[in-house]
Amino acid sequence: MTRQFSFSHLLIFFLTCLLLPDSLSAQQDSSQTYTPSTVPNPVQQGSWVSDPASYLTLDEQGAIDAVINEIADSTTVEIAVVILPGIGRENPKDFATQLFNLWKIGKAGTDNGLLILSVMDQRRTEFETGSGLEAVLPDILCYRIGMQQLVPSFQEGRYAEGILNTLDAFRKLIEDPDARQDLVSDPPAPGSLTWSIPFTLPLIYLLLLLGFHLYLAGSVGRIFRQPGDLHDKYLALRRWKLLVWVFIFPIPYIGIYFWLGKRLKQLRNQPRFGPKTGAPLRLLTEEEEDEHLDPGQVAE
Repeated sequence: MTRQFSFSHLLIFFLTCLLLPDSLSAQQDSSQTYTPSTVPNPVQQGSWVSDPASYLTLDEQGAIDAVINEIADSTTVEIAVVILPGIGRENPKDFATQLFNLWKIGKAGTDNGLLILSVMDQRRTEFETGSGLEAVLPDILCYRIGMQQLVPSFQEGRYAEGILNTLDAFRKLIEDPDARQDLVSDPPAPGSLTWSIPFTLPLIYLLLLLGFHLYLAGSVGRIFRQPGDLHDKYLALRRWKLLVWVFIFPIPYIGIYFWLGKRLKQLRNQPRFGPKTGAPLRLLTEEEEDEHLDPGQVAE
């Protein structure tokens, strides 16, 4: 039995032959392997998005650029977004670090840059932050935001949506009034020692204790060396013992008490997100909290 080819079959075959080179070329572009030096730097084109394989449309790139520019205007934080089809056998984390350092993302002197790198063939997204941004966006927080905001959209092919949701979550943290001062303030000069309360309090108490021990040793030595009644010497040493127990002994623990209280307050006010929705959580006041408790719990 022979198959008869019509003119329409021949036309389809001809068009397929014409489109085949473009299809192969597009497939080759999507599988191209990049190195940090070959990734197109978007800043040279007035953008923050590097997407050489066109996973995003031009309108989507423009929307991402607009959000990043707003964040930069309000906080000086610079954010670069890079989507690459592949980087060979390179580790995405190492690649992100190399690219971050190569492009020098972030303001000079504050190092408040952020790189969002997605490697499509490895299904990996890395967040690389400068030293000036690590306190606001620690690695564990970046990981959680990525899992909640970026991954679900990427799994369904909605790349722009995932990036915009991630930027929105970062924006809430970066634009927080408590974080803004850390982002825009100048860091200490290299080699300088930064004095902070958690560091100085233990040091001060250690110095006080050391000074007191030296003074105590000298006083006890004078009591033993000076002439006089043994009973008088005994009473003098007893007064020193009482002074040590009542006044000097609790001092280090008082300092540790206030220091731990400050640390507890910092942990209590740390931004949190819902484990299921990923939405930011709000800290309730004592009055608001009582509305969710029964009378027995309020009394307790």
